[in-house]
Amino acid sequence: NNHYNIRVIITMDDSGEEIYNSGLMPVNSHIETDVLEQVLEKGEYDAMATFTAYDTVTDDEVGQAHAEVRISVLS
Repeated sequence: NNHYNIRVIITMDDSGEEIYNSGLMPVNSHIETDVLEQVLEKGEYDAMATFTAYDTVTDDEVGQAHAEVRISVLS
């Protein structure tokens, strides 16, 4: 239930490489499924998800939150 336009970017901890960019998502949207921009080998990967909120009228950035994530590639 977001009140702002949101963009989610995931970067790898070890290289800083961006592996996912949601694009700008309008208010009250969500991601059910999606794919990474890079194919990863089987294994566990530490990454950082950055959630950036934008004003719905001006598109100015209004805030950011970060979350540590672990990506599990099963096959």
